[in-house]
Amino acid sequence: MTPRKCCYTSVNLAYLSRARVLASTFKSYHPDVDFILVLSDLYPQGYEVDLLSEPFDKIVFSHELGIPDFWQWSFKHNVVELCTAVKPAAGLHLMALGYDHVMYIDPDIAVFASLEFLFNLLESYSGLLTPHQLTVAPNELMAIKDIELCTLMHGLYNLGFYAARNDRQGRDFLEWWNSRVQRFCYEDVPSGIFTDQKWCDFAPIYFDNFFVVRDPGCNVASWNIHERAISITDEGPLVNEAHPLRFYHFTKYGGAGLVMTQRYAQTPETLEIWFWYGRQLKAMSHNLPPNSHYYYGHYQTGEKISQSERDLFRRNPDLFPSVLYQKPR
Repeated sequence: MTPRKCCYTSVNLAYLSRARVLASTFKSYHPDVDFILVLSDLYPQGYEVDLLSEPFDKIVFSHELGIPDFWQWSFKHNVVELCTAVKPAAGLHLMALGYDHVMYIDPDIAVFASLEFLFNLLESYSGLLTPHQLTVAPNELMAIKDIELCTLMHGLYNLGFYAARNDRQGRDFLEWWNSRVQRFCYEDVPSGIFTDQKWCDFAPIYFDNFFVVRDPGCNVASWNIHERAISITDEGPLVNEAHPLRFYHFTKYGGAGLVMTQRYAQTPETLEIWFWYGRQLKAMSHNLPPNSHYYYGHYQTGEKISQSERDLFRRNPDLFPSVLYQKPR
């Protein structure tokens, strides 16, 4: 029997244009694989995402994932923390819906070739991860700091991608990861935590049927572009003249990501792809909510919730008897 497959991403409405680029590029290679948008946000009055005009097959709201005390729990997290903390719960939710192979891809990624070989790996393995780098960094102080020390702080594997099979070990992994991020999914590098990501340093140790994907065409990004030279051919982009570019991670687009890319890119084609992505974002920026909208970022009064207030609630969970933004009806 052919496995039932899906791919999902996790966003708030501010990242809708990025999610559209991801979904449209993914669906161009996998039209028969369901693409699900996990949305950690609620629509502002008078606005709604129309699935008939979108590249998504389904939208699931994070408050529907069965996370205990969701409204109080979500108050502890800023937008990045919340969108990452719901990822394993969403994976379990999709498995419960009957998907045999579940793939997650970050919204700031675009797909450039078929990912079928990754789905095929799930015939043999319970889970897949991609490391930040595959080779040692250049032996220069700045490169060691930018690449290897940064990886040590933020995690060996980039959780902009993972995939899991709906078997005992795949579900055990998601249950374990979910239990950890429901307690500790914070941007707190001094405490050894970087949202959902550093937890998965343990995954290939705890779960022996996990596979580390070493294809250099997967999860190309500013943190590994020093080892991955991109060229453009008639058949599509290649990495190191031999491997199809599978998916590119445009992390921190317009900011630090561009600085790192310019510093370490080996070919001008790398920057061509970077600026191609900017054009795609512009093309996908129709029908967006107001710029200031983020439901979980404001009190009922409309006042913005500060990071210090979230931190205070983390340390003193009994301080607020109930969450201070309005639940949906």
